[in-house]
Amino acid sequence: MENKQVFLTSTSKAYVVIDIPDLHLKRLWEKKGAKKPIAFDILQQAIYDPSVEYLLNQGILVIDDMDVKIALGLEAEDVKETGKVNLIALSDSDMERYMTVMPIYEFKEKIKELKKEQIFALTDYAIEHELTNMEKCDILKGYTEIDIIRAVQLNRDNEGE
Repeated sequence: MENKQVFLTSTSKAYVVIDIPDLHLKRLWEKKGAKKPIAFDILQQAIYDPSVEYLLNQGILVIDDMDVKIALGLEAEDVKETGKVNLIALSDSDMERYMTVMPIYEFKEKIKELKKEQIFALTDYAIEHELTNMEKCDILKGYTEIDIIRAVQLNRDNEGE
């Protein structure tokens, strides 16, 4: 895997930057869905930087290749047999499902599996798309302290002015 290129995809709407001068590594993801390559051996060293580790562990940057995730220690080695993944990558359609058709009992269980940054991203998605299921908004408020319904009301008031 030494010469392999690993593609990292941004799940954040904000700019995401990795800058580690000692490794001559600098990458910028300009938008959600942007993919950038990094050599596996460089990424293997970069993951020891707390900021890179945080970006990968929180799902801000995701790697699609399960073998690479296992080699980097981001997933357990038995993940292929057990099917239990450490990090669930949320797409827009997944977030739509979470906030609309997913039953509340399933929502309560699934939300526990998400990382902190993913819960904030789900909250932002709900505000942006005005998804205001009262029970789900209350559950998210417990995690983020953000009142989705109030935020949607404020956005509408701002648009009306």
